[in-house]
Amino acid sequence: MDFIKLTSFISPARGYAAGPSFEKQIWPLVLNNADAVEKVYLFANSYWSGNKGSFVAGEPVSSNIAEIGPLEWLSGKQYKEIKDRSSLTGQLNVMYRIASSHKLLPQLFELWPRPGKLSNHLADDFGLKKGEAVEFASFVESIPDTYVVMSFGRNADPLYIFGSTVGLKRLLDQKNF
Repeated sequence: MDFIKLTSFISPARGYAAGPSFEKQIWPLVLNNADAVEKVYLFANSYWSGNKGSFVAGEPVSSNIAEIGPLEWLSGKQYKEIKDRSSLTGQLNVMYRIASSHKLLPQLFELWPRPGKLSNHLADDFGLKKGEAVEFASFVESIPDTYVVMSFGRNADPLYIFGSTVGLKRLLDQKNF
């Protein structure tokens, strides 16, 4: 499973750059492009905390992944929950399906201090349990090539963009990274 990782982490010695603020930059950009997010998925992995009401109410995709609908259709309560799970407590708890050609993606790239790079999950540990990692990889691989899945690490850094190798390379080529 290939992905693009956008992070403000510079190096162990330097730590994190002044990366984008989830509250002030990332979340408003996502909301302003809510039409881009055709489906929102919740992943009740081992990082999930608290109530599973939204997960249970969603349409099951697999044992720990449920679809809750397009971003534009969500209620105010759901917006708050996915915002909090994306920025405060989650690790891949919320996944956003976006057409790989949508303008939101290049706009997100511009927020990070360093360009994204193409990576592979074998070289990056997401901190998921083995069964969760397999379920997550199967889910991402089931997404059509014309889409990507965007998700945040704990505390909204890094931003991961998962998809087909061809689609991800095309995204990076658009930005000349």
